[in-house]
Amino acid sequence: MYKSGDDLRQDHLVIQILYIIDNIWKRYGLDLKLTLYRVLALSTNDGLIEFVDHAESISSIKKNYKGEIKGYFINNSTAYSKETALGFDIKILENFISSCAGYSVITYILGIGDRHLDNLMVTRDGCFFHIDFGYILGEDPNNV
Repeated sequence: MYKSGDDLRQDHLVIQILYIIDNIWKRYGLDLKLTLYRVLALSTNDGLIEFVDHAESISSIKKNYKGEIKGYFINNSTAYSKETALGFDIKILENFISSCAGYSVITYILGIGDRHLDNLMVTRDGCFFHIDFGYILGEDPNNV
């Protein structure tokens, strides 16, 4: 996706740091299901962002599934998975828990700000992730 009117250099930097953190964690046997996508800043005013297939914002899920992420997971599950006690595959829940843990640690350490439901995404296989890293290292538009 081409994005104009936004400086994506910080997003590019944060994504590169996420790749490094993910590699370190995996080296020690910890796969926290981070969703890594590419960002390329072309200038201080535009750039390219890779789409993450089958992902939806928490804001959209809240609106479309009566505030329950469980409904989103059930709706996107196979017929076989819907017959489980959860109504969806347990692997989806495991992915969600692992990725929430990973991104919680990362956003805290990097001091990522401007977090709201439009910047929080979930894939249909349960992987939670963040987008839009315009405010890092303690910067936050709400603290101005």
